[in-house]
Amino acid sequence: MLSVKVGEVLLVLGALHLTNFAIFRRIRRRPAAAGPGPALSAAQHGQPLFRGLPPEPAPRDPQDVH
Repeated sequence: MLSVKVGEVLLVLGALHLTNFAIFRRIRRRPAAAGPGPALSAAQHGQPLFRGLPPEPAPRDPQDVH
């Protein structure tokens, strides 16, 4: 009895898994709506991906303590 129930659960989960893949596949193949294209990444614009570390903050005045 237990093995039958476990088998049924596994079959249901397998069917849901395949349904999920079919839905994602349909969403992925759907043509994009008219409008602006996807945003270009920095590499596609010819800009470097890493521009170095951010500038260090200005030193604080020791007398400016609250």
